[in-house]
Order: sequence, then C-alpha cells, then structure tokens
Amino acid sequence: MTGPAILIISIIIVLVVGFVLTFMYVNSQTNIIVKANQHLMESQMELMEQNKRQEVTIDRQSEQIEIQHERLEEQRSMMDSQKEQASQLLQDLSELKQQLWAKDVVAQLCAQAEDRQIDMKQLQSMSDEVLLAWVDERMESTRMFCDPDLTLKSVAKSLGLTQKRLQQILKNDSQYKNLSGYLNEKRFQLACRLLRDEPQWTIEAVAKEVGFSNRLMLHEMMKKRVGLTPAQYRDTPLGK
Repeated sequence: MTGPAILIISIIIVLVVGFVLTFMYVNSQTNIIVKANQHLMESQMELMEQNKRQEVTIDRQSEQIEIQHERLEEQRSMMDSQKEQASQLLQDLSELKQQLWAKDVVAQLCAQAEDRQIDMKQLQSMSDEVLLAWVDERMESTRMFCDPDLTLKSVAKSLGLTQKRLQQILKNDSQYKNLSGYLNEKRFQLACRLLRDEPQWTIEAVAKEVGFSNRLMLHEMMKKRVGLTPAQYRDTPLGK
C-alpha cells in the first residue's frame, strides 16, 4: 500500500472517530438537556399542584371567614333584637306603671266622689288621661250618658268640672273630639251589650234606653261602625 493511500485511510479514520466522538458528546448533552427539561416540567407540575392546593385552602378559609362573618351578623342582629325587646319591655312596664297609678288615682277619686269629698281644684289639676279615666268611671257607674237631654253645662256641673276643662280633655282625645262624640260612643257600646244581653227588648227600646232619641240614630251608627243593622248584629254570633 502506497503512502498516499495510507494517509487517506488515516484521515478517514480520524474523521470517523471524530464524528463518533462528536455524536456521542452531542447525544450525552441532549440527554442532559432532556432530563433537565423533564425535571423542570416535573417541578412546574409540582408547583402547579401546590398552587391548586393553596387555592383550595384559601377558598376554604374564605368560606370559613364568610361563615364566621354571617354568624357575627346573626349575633349582632339577635343582640339588636334583644335590645329592642328590652327597650319595648321597659316602655311597656312604664306604661303599665302609669296605668296602675292612674287606676289607683281614679279609684281614690271615685271613693271620694261617693263621700262627696272631692277637691275640685284637685280635679282641675289632673292630667287629661287620668281625668278622662275618672269621667269614664263616673259615666259607667251612673249611666249618666243615657239621658238624651244632656248638655256640656249639665255634664260639667254633674262631674264638678268647668265646661272649659271638660271640653279640653275630650278635644285632646283623638277618639272623641267633643261631648257629642263621647256620649254617642258610650251609648253605642251600651247598645251593643243590650242587644246581646236583652234579646227580649225591641230595637226601639234599646235605642231609648241608651239615650238615642229614636231607633234610626242607632241604626245609622251600627251600620257605620260595624256594617250591620241592630237586628243583624243581635243575630250574629259572637266572634263572627
């Protein structure tokens, strides 16, 4: 074999060896890069899983916080309701105390009235509420309102009040406004009781008994107040 041939063969061998070594190096580097990418992807996947778990944890914590907030709102609402109930109870107790006091005063005044020992100045100084309660008691016990000829002057004189004071307590009460309204209310209430309790009485007799001049006045008031005639009211069972 000549020298040039040997040289060419040597060059080819060197090139082949170099190519093989280069391929092996590139392949090893490629494997390293692939492994590195796989590791990176695994790390990213793990990080994503961690993020998901953290999001789930955060959502649960948010739900718990929201539940706690709702419970706090409920407790606050209950406390507000209890405060309102307590306030209403105090108000009711105060009103009851006032009513009991007024009842005691009225009872004392009635007892004094029977003994004719009422101090007229004391009557004039009473509050409208207490004085009206006393007037009611006197009216009910004597049935003074059944007199069809009553006037402001005669009523005031019978009760030991001035006409001005009597007008004042009736005017300040939204239910009555004046003596006529007060007397008609008393007559109406008694008429309702008599229609039930005295079925043998005629409508005319009931009307005259309570102070109405005729049965037509009772008829009109019954229709206006309860939507029934006196006869219909008498025949209607209680509670209907």
